[in-house]
Formats: sequence, structure tokens, C-alpha cells
Amino acid sequence: MHEFLYAFMTSRMIVFEVNFYTLSTNKQPHFTTSANEFNRPKTDYKRCGQAQSELLKGEARKMWLKWDNKHCKNLTPEEYNELIQDIEHLKTVYPHYIEMKLDETKKPYSPHINFYDIKKISMEIKK
Repeated sequence: MHEFLYAFMTSRMIVFEVNFYTLSTNKQPHFTTSANEFNRPKTDYKRCGQAQSELLKGEARKMWLKWDNKHCKNLTPEEYNELIQDIEHLKTVYPHYIEMKLDETKKPYSPHINFYDIKKISMEIKK
């Protein structure tokens, strides 16, 4: 099971993040999701983290609802494979995304997708 981070732009202002990685010195990777909303000048987030119930719509919301009970938990190999299939579906629905595959030989790490990279792809979405 490979560790990764994804940031899906669900609109020009909302990003849905899906992550599976080993945080710091934890022994096993865990699964998390979050949603963030840019402020109007896109200099920061207005709402972020666990604001998913307010921010997510469509397929991102369906995925969050499906997987929320696994938040911060380990996944079985079967669950991991199903998660990967769901992510592949999100890639077709939200073509503006960032994918970061983590080099597991460089643990411990505390990975994140750069805010300015997310901002850049948000600008590619038509109004």
C-alpha cells in the first residue's frame, strides 16, 4: 500500500484533500480527508480542515460520506484497493488535482501539498 496525498479542486474556491500516509513516527499509515475554502483574494483559507459537511458537494461529498468512518484509521488491503478505485473516479470528475506519491524510504515525514500549488491549479478552472 503506497502512501499519497491528493488535492482535488471541486470548484474555483474549494479543495478536497484525500491522504494516506504515516505521520511522523507512527508505525502505520492512516487515512484522512479534509476540505478547504479559499478567502476571496486567495491569500489563505477562509474555512479548512473538517469543514467537509459545509463545503463538499457532488462526488466529493459522496466520497467523504462513504469514507468518513475510516478517518484517522488504518485500512485493510481490500479497503485500500477500493479507496484507490474511488480516487481514480474522482480524477475523472475533478480533472484539476495534484497527486503526490510519497517516498516511504524517507520516513518520518510530515507531508503536505504546497498552498501555492493548490492556488495555481484553482486558477485554471473556468468561472
